[in-house]
Amino acid sequence: MRRTWQVIAAALLATSCAARADLDELDGLRNEHRTTEWKVYRGTQADFGASLPVCITGVDDGRRLDITELIVHGVSQELDGFVNVCDETRPRIRAEYRGDYSLCTHCGEPGLSTRFGTAFVRIESSTEGWLSDAVWSDTRGGPAEEVAARFARALGTFLREARSSYRGSPPNFGRSGRGPLRYKAKPT
Repeated sequence: MRRTWQVIAAALLATSCAARADLDELDGLRNEHRTTEWKVYRGTQADFGASLPVCITGVDDGRRLDITELIVHGVSQELDGFVNVCDETRPRIRAEYRGDYSLCTHCGEPGLSTRFGTAFVRIESSTEGWLSDAVWSDTRGGPAEEVAARFARALGTFLREARSSYRGSPPNFGRSGRGPLRYKAKPT
């Protein structure tokens, strides 16, 4: 009986090792045909130019890294005087970044491929939920820090451009920023 358990344990160890990925090799994978892009789903980019606190969080699930500080540092390089404020202040701009390895159905075990990064950026209110939201995605690959740095530059540029084109208050908010107001799209 003891011999049977030893054989089972050895088999489990062998199969678990076979399914492990060489993360350094995966970090070196790049796909130049992929893109980095922003999509604004509710509101406009200009809505993110409101003088609101910004809260950034970032993790890379593939390497199990908290990369918030790296992203905050990158954004502060793009925006003079930027400070990350993650308290319960509302309204606020909330940016949540996640990175990981993409899944690959035609790859060998463990079925992982190039790294991707996604971020959800939204204006949150305490009463109305999300007022404006945008999504950033990057599928070009590279190490966790490189993809997060691309997001930091993109977010800094996105917010700087929003501030330069901002005219008024975020959708659903009155001029004081204290209460809901029906949003009417501006004529284009």
